[in-house]
Amino acid sequence: LFRSVSFVDLVGKVHVPMTVGFMPKGVRWTADGKRALVVSDGTLALVDLGEEPLVPRLIALSDDPMDAPVAEEVELSPDGGYAFVRQRGSGDVLVVDLEALSWEAVPLGKDPSDMDVSPDGNTLAVVVRGDAQLRLLDPTNPFGSASTVALPSDGAYGSLQYLGGGDQAVLYTTASSKSRFALWSPGDDSILERPLVKPIQSLGVSADGSSLLVFHPQANGDTPSDSPFYNHWALTQISLSDLRSNPLLLQIGRAHV
Repeated sequence: LFRSVSFVDLVGKVHVPMTVGFMPKGVRWTADGKRALVVSDGTLALVDLGEEPLVPRLIALSDDPMDAPVAEEVELSPDGGYAFVRQRGSGDVLVVDLEALSWEAVPLGKDPSDMDVSPDGNTLAVVVRGDAQLRLLDPTNPFGSASTVALPSDGAYGSLQYLGGGDQAVLYTTASSKSRFALWSPGDDSILERPLVKPIQSLGVSADGSSLLVFHPQANGDTPSDSPFYNHWALTQISLSDLRSNPLLLQIGRAHV
């Protein structure tokens, strides 16, 4: 319990349970589909899906296994050579060499809170919330110099997701009371902010990539008390072509994506 994942062969209908580490947090697959990575608190499990039986190779992510940081997220370089692990409370991102099965910490700043690899595979973008910055690394050469993009100084943005082909990325927060989002354009590093009717509980992109779907909590944050959305769940659809928004009041139930 709390240490296992299951690999399921959908063709052969075979279930393979596997112990990978305490509190598995996320899975990533290499582009060729031949290997899987599972990040847990203090451990990264590398699984070669062509082996029989499936056996994880475990990479310890802390020099002190008795006090390993809580894992938050793992991303992969496009060539499958490196994994990038973000841990709670750490100002570093761990760069894991998947051939040498070793890691090295790359310091990025105060409170890295999210990261995403661009669709073309050329950039690992890390939101450093505490410094109100984006740090941009080359995923195939992560020990080279990182460039920096300044974010609005109020620290509202802690999450990032590339959109479509990577010409834009959405910046947002689910951890503050601020009712806003922003679009970052990597071509010129411009940042365009837009207001929302309420703070964000979760955010997703429509299947065709044309819209953002923003779910808002019942909690109000900075929502004015005379707003029709005050004390209500809400959903906002935002067109990515012209940023028109259509907020909807949800009278019953809880919104999530």
